[in-house]
Amino acid sequence: MSTGGALHQARTGHAAMAVVDVISRRFLDDLDFDARLLEAARAAPPDEDEGPSLATRLSTALNVSLPQVHAGFMRLRQRRLWRG
Repeated sequence: MSTGGALHQARTGHAAMAVVDVISRRFLDDLDFDARLLEAARAAPPDEDEGPSLATRLSTALNVSLPQVHAGFMRLRQRRLWRG
């Protein structure tokens, strides 16, 4: 699990658990989003020559930013769940 590049220093057990809690929540939020993204991507019609890309259409459909969609696709590819 990654901290997302942030350095977290904890001086007590409670502070350490707070850091673990934040990282775990972020990880679980990413898993939830990735599952929704994968489901929407599999259900979406293929890209057309003209018109918005799949990522743009999913960004609109899921009401998230385009960078969030790209990050989700990157995580899905890392898990070998998406080849698009």
